[in-house]
Amino acid sequence: MKINEDFWLEEEGSYADFYGTKAQAISAAEGAIRQIELKGANNLTQRDKELIRYYEHLKLKFSAMPAGSRGWITNKNWVITTPMETGIAPRARAIQALDKIRNENVGAYGPFLSAVERQAMMTISTGVQAVSEGNYGRTDEALWYVDKIVQSFNRKLPGSITEMMPDYGCFTIAWTSYGIELPLIQHVFGIQPDAINKTVVFDPHVPTGWEDMSIENLAIGTNIVAFSRAKTGRGTEYAIEAKESGWTFVFKGKELPGAKYYVNGRPVSSTSSGIRMSGRRNRLLVVQ
Repeated sequence: MKINEDFWLEEEGSYADFYGTKAQAISAAEGAIRQIELKGANNLTQRDKELIRYYEHLKLKFSAMPAGSRGWITNKNWVITTPMETGIAPRARAIQALDKIRNENVGAYGPFLSAVERQAMMTISTGVQAVSEGNYGRTDEALWYVDKIVQSFNRKLPGSITEMMPDYGCFTIAWTSYGIELPLIQHVFGIQPDAINKTVVFDPHVPTGWEDMSIENLAIGTNIVAFSRAKTGRGTEYAIEAKESGWTFVFKGKELPGAKYYVNGRPVSSTSSGIRMSGRRNRLLVVQ
């Protein structure tokens, strides 16, 4: 895949933040310097001066490199995570990059928009990080970022989350919910809808320390679905309810060697393709 061929920088352990020519890379560094210098020479802080020196050094580094087009890192923009967000990054690279971002590029509320300048943080970039972690099965890491978004709830507008974290920018914006809803619905609850075929797959990933969880009134096509998990004295019980009949529900979940499965009280076998159920109400009991 071209993204993995052209944007991955092995020496950095990261994807590039843009692809272009050597001249464009030098121009990007020069543009960053001009942006900082807009404050005026007398108003530059010590941090501003450090950043100018960084970009000047980057210009010299780029100038010494061979001509041609390639991936470049200039300000370590948060978009370096998007190959993991879309799931196209190979797992080994993804884990390396995700760990690097968490260890080096994160502030109080998630990734900096620029890990070089280390100032602003945004709900979209923190949300992308949460989705990316979930894509590679790292449930606890995904929830760590979800929690960062939740911490900014109600800061500026009751019932909402601001664009910039924790409490500025647009007082409400659609993408603030992205980093909460997708990781929870798509990864934690593991809901994979195929509404056109009236089929829903449930493949939950339970975070550390969680036992009971539920989601209700979830619209999937023309149907309304509810899904819950509860730890009981009998085992782990899952409930799936739907408003409409005629749908198929498939439960996958983590493989549990030696476990016994019961659907609506009847023993069933679990296969790699999951446990299939029909009807508006189903109860699945897993006994270990």
